Amino acid sequence: MRRTCLVALLVYATCAHGTRLDRVPMERLFEQADLVVSVQVMNGEPIDPTDLECGWQYKGKIEESFKGDAGTEVNFGRIDGLELGGRYLLFLTKPEREYRELASTNSISRSLERQRYEKCHSKWTVYSIMQGFAGAMLMSSQSWEDWIEIPSQFIELPSGPGVSIRPHGLVMRIPTYADPVWVYGSDIVDYLNALRSKATGSRTSGGAP
Repeated sequence: MRRTCLVALLVYATCAHGTRLDRVPMERLFEQADLVVSVQVMNGEPIDPTDLECGWQYKGKIEESFKGDAGTEVNFGRIDGLELGGRYLLFLTKPEREYRELASTNSISRSLERQRYEKCHSKWTVYSIMQGFAGAMLMSSQSWEDWIEIPSQFIELPSGPGVSIRPHGLVMRIPTYADPVWVYGSDIVDYLNALRSKATGSRTSGGAP
C-alpha cells in the first residue's frame, strides 16, 4: 500500500507539473553520493506529522557500507513508500545537499518546489535519498535469493569492460513503476566494491608526492 501511494504521487508530479527525472548512470550516483550503504529499514515516520508534504524519514540498520561512514545506523528519507523491514541499497547525500538530475521541468513545478523547500528545509535534518526515490533500491529479504530491483527508467545499469551484471530471472514481483529490472545483487555489490577500490586508489595516488 505504501509503495502504491508513492507511485501515485510520482505519476501525479510528473504529469501535472512537468518535472521528469533523467536517467543517471549508477557510477555517477556513486561519485556524487556522500554515503552508499545497504540497510534494513527499522522504522519510519513523517518528518512533520502536521505536514506530510515535507516527506518521511527512516532509520536503517547498516549491513554493508560502500562509501562514507555512518556507523551502524543511518537516518535518511524525504519520500514515503519504503517497506518497513525491507532491505535497500541507498545512495544518499548529506542533509544540506539534494541530488536530482532532471530531464525536464517548468515554471509551475519550480515554483511548487521552491515553496516546499522554504516550508520544509529547516526540518530536513537527515540524509537525503538521491535522484528522487530512485536512489533507494529494494533488495531481496533473504540473502540466498540474491536480487536487487533497479528502476531502469531512472538508473542506468553498469556496463563496460570487466563489468558483469546478470539479469535475475526468478523474481516473482509485479512491475509497478519506473520499468524495474531485477539483477543479481552480488553482481552489484562486486561493482560497488570495485568503485570503492578505484576511488580509494585515486585518493592515494593523488596524495603521493
